[in-house]
Amino acid sequence: PEAPAPAPTNDLERTATPPRARTARRAVQMTTSNVDVIRLWQLPDDFFALELDAQWRAIKAVTSPAQRLNAPRRPCPLSLRDELLALAFFATTLVLPFALGAAAVWAAVAGGT
Repeated sequence: PEAPAPAPTNDLERTATPPRARTARRAVQMTTSNVDVIRLWQLPDDFFALELDAQWRAIKAVTSPAQRLNAPRRPCPLSLRDELLALAFFATTLVLPFALGAAAVWAAVAGGT
């Protein structure tokens, strides 16, 4: 009996690079020269209603080169009113479903007796 012919190489085997010896790699410097920042919050409210050319002009108007920051940005200060509104919103959306579920269970248990 003849030995079977070797299987043809596939694209992955043909394009794979041979394994390299482990060597210390230099830290890659992250550059921002080719990174652009698009400030989405400055796009017009009717952005998706605009024609395609107008959309590209709007994107270009709010795009600028990235700048490296040495430290994290400080968050925008909120007024006491805005803090209370945020707290009320999250308390309502996060606590209300559990409170309603607990009330339904309590009503089912208490109502069944």
